[in-house]
Amino acid sequence: MAVGNSRRNHSLRYLTTIIKDAEPSALYFFAAVYLNDIIVEWYDSHTEVLEPRTAWVRKAVSPYNWRIKNQYLLLLQRNSMNVMKQIMLLTNQTEGVHTYQTMEGCELTDTNTTFVFYRTAFDRADFMHINTDTMNWTTEMPEAERIVQYRNANKTLTQWFVKGLRTLCDELRFLLPFANQTLQRKDKPNVRITERKLLNDSVTLYCHAYGFYPRCVEMKWLKNGAETQVKLEAEAILPNPDGTYQAAVSLNVKSNTRDDYACLVWHRSLEEDETVHW
Repeated sequence: MAVGNSRRNHSLRYLTTIIKDAEPSALYFFAAVYLNDIIVEWYDSHTEVLEPRTAWVRKAVSPYNWRIKNQYLLLLQRNSMNVMKQIMLLTNQTEGVHTYQTMEGCELTDTNTTFVFYRTAFDRADFMHINTDTMNWTTEMPEAERIVQYRNANKTLTQWFVKGLRTLCDELRFLLPFANQTLQRKDKPNVRITERKLLNDSVTLYCHAYGFYPRCVEMKWLKNGAETQVKLEAEAILPNPDGTYQAAVSLNVKSNTRDDYACLVWHRSLEEDETVHW
């Protein structure tokens, strides 16, 4: 029986980043759109042009809607200096390099239910996000409390904001048929075990899986055929330049052990779990 879950969710994410350089007037703005883990659109303040990153997305979006999206991103870019100034004022920052990021989107489950999300970060720390079920804004930063209180007091504005987020679910459903061939692609992982001897008469075993797509993979170590507590963490799955992924999970054992150790890998491209023995 497979160790993985065959369920497959789909997501559409819009990410924007504002980078303020040490120069007071220097600012860099860029935006990226992802369908699942595939970047489909890109915009930055150097070119001020929305660029397709897949062949199918340019066919899916009409020239008129493409121009509208480009104009909207240009407005966001021009407003980004004011946004950064406000955030720096709230956080008592007057100089230096700083970043402000937003992520919004929609996730569609295999049961056809959807949920939307919106969160922000300042200098890579959570700044503010909304619970779209309760319509409440929350923050982990005391400096953002004033904004959160204002938005929570204005329920009409929050409802309007969430309604706008939900249009991303319509966009996701519209794009999925165009992306189907890309999303259905399956590349099998190449799995191997390497070892590194330590000074204390022990060995670190590394189970490597590389070249697989889609991203979802499960890896765990077995000892004498039984599962150990050592499993792959989601953040250990890393992208490759060719659009595939790699991952590794390690285990420390005694160099003179007589136990049988093996790495078990589950991936959608495999007909059955792959087991590689040390």
